[in-house]
Parts: sequence; C-alpha cells; structure tokens
Amino acid sequence: MKKEILVAIYLMLSGLSYGQKLHTLRFIHRGDELRPIGTLMICVEKLVQPSDKVFDDTFGRSAQTDIITFKAIENYIKKEKLPNKFSKLKWKNEYYEIIDSSGKCWFVNEEDIKRFFDKLKLLIKRFEHGSAILKAWE
Repeated sequence: MKKEILVAIYLMLSGLSYGQKLHTLRFIHRGDELRPIGTLMICVEKLVQPSDKVFDDTFGRSAQTDIITFKAIENYIKKEKLPNKFSKLKWKNEYYEIIDSSGKCWFVNEEDIKRFFDKLKLLIKRFEHGSAILKAWE
C-alpha cells in the first residue's frame, strides 16, 4: 500500500498519471549503412531515449515537442499514404520504419526518403516547438 502511494506521488510530480498515453514517433533507419544512423524519437509528454538499435545509446536522438506539432507530423505521415507492411516496400536495401506510440507502423521507401524528409522538415519549421526536432535531426 505504501509503495503504491509513493508511486502515485512520483507520477503526479513527474507529470504522468496511471494510464496516461505517451505520444511518441520513432524514425528508425533500416538497411545498408555506411555509417551508423541512430533512431530519432519525437516525444510530447517526456523525453525518452530511443533503444531500437544496438548503437542508439550513442547515435540515437530524442526531441520533445508540443502536441500541436506532434499531431501535424502525425497527420503528414498519414496523408503521405506510406506502405504499412514490409512486404509492400519496393526496395529493401535502405528504408525508414516509422512507429507511433500505439504500435502503428509505416515505411518510407529508399527512393522516397529525401522527398519525404525534406517536406517533413519544411512542415516542422513552421511550428514554434519544431526547432528541437530539427536540432536532434542534425
């Protein structure tokens, strides 16, 4: 009983509560790599270090943003009509896997990576809280 009270107090002080959903988007590079490319994780409620790849401790980046910027990014991903199954990828040498906090997954084909991320960066620049994301992307 005491432990549950202490946990509840900790969660209240940290800004989280039981059952509160964390909003995250993970951009995971897959395939051929000439140099290690870490995961980029975009978070809303609290900053979380990615751990999707072996070297994410060193090369993984996180950025915290507001819910408005997060929803705009999420809507952009949904509007792009990206394949949501690995088998639908045209090229499997290099691609990005995007996973949201609910476990939904999208894939960015090798041929679409530059266009997709250039448009995404332009979108993020329009938002006040987007600078942290762009900085983590460097």
